[in-house]
Amino acid sequence: IQSAVATGDSERALTIAASIWRFWWVRGYFSEGRGRLHAILSMPGAARKDALRARALIGAGRMNYELGEFGAARAHHEEALEIRRALGDRAGEAMSLVNLGIVAHGQSAHSLARRYYEASLTIQQELGNRRGEAICLNNLARLAYELCDFEDGTQLFARSLEIRQTLGDKRGMAISLNGLGSVAAPAGGPVVEA
Repeated sequence: IQSAVATGDSERALTIAASIWRFWWVRGYFSEGRGRLHAILSMPGAARKDALRARALIGAGRMNYELGEFGAARAHHEEALEIRRALGDRAGEAMSLVNLGIVAHGQSAHSLARRYYEASLTIQQELGNRRGEAICLNNLARLAYELCDFEDGTQLFARSLEIRQTLGDKRGMAISLNGLGSVAAPAGGPVVEA
């Protein structure tokens, strides 16, 4: 990345950043990831509105969210959503809506988070993306849990679990089962996912 930035090769820098941001995210290198992504996104030539920029924006949004910088996170995810809509990328649009929902959720803007999650859920269902549908259902269930609507939370977690069982998604099943346990004995909290 450093050589691409140093030589002004925004195409290469964006390609690497779009591919590596999950490493920084999973490893918890949020400050490093944010710094590098912001530098790359600010490069001359990196402002073009394409899928590569959208992917890097998502990474920057995730880093900012983890650092509690919700305004910057929202701005990055909004720009990614705008690009994906312009490109007709419905799957990418659905992902951006989930990310915006997570940011709103993190700020306790529950109504806004619900709108984003529901909009993403509609697209996931239209596309037949069962994994994406399960993620949206899980996030809606967590929202219901936080609002003490345990009945709705239970139904949503159960629907998410059913899809994940069909897909054989063991990690996802564990997340949904954790949520079901939380609404059954609301002392802890279910896991939100992206």
